[in-house]
Amino acid sequence: LLAPVVLAALDDAAKGQLAEARKHYGRKKYRAAAESLEALLQAHPRHAPALLLLAQVRLEQEKMDEAMKAAKSCVEVDDTLADCWLTIGVLHQNAQDKPAAIQAYERYLELQPEGTYARDVKKQLARLKK
Repeated sequence: LLAPVVLAALDDAAKGQLAEARKHYGRKKYRAAAESLEALLQAHPRHAPALLLLAQVRLEQEKMDEAMKAAKSCVEVDDTLADCWLTIGVLHQNAQDKPAAIQAYERYLELQPEGTYARDVKKQLARLKK
């Protein structure tokens, strides 16, 4: 068993990189977002929110293998971060892996039963279980 992970607080430079990456992501500047995140993750490789955002950026870039790698790293670091499970579900669904997508979506709903995407996830689960 692994010891519980304690996330180290980000230094000011890393906080700035994360904020910059979020800004780029919001503007659909995915390459710039990825560059900021890669720099942040060099110094803080186990920072779950940065791994989540990197997974989302790679998904938008249609770099599915890289997206899955980042999303899986995210849940390895913090398996209670619901949006990491959501991203894994989307990636598995895109890959036509229904059982894995169902499992990931169900985990998302366990963690965020009233979350932002809960209604959409429930609809996807209903379709996948048909």
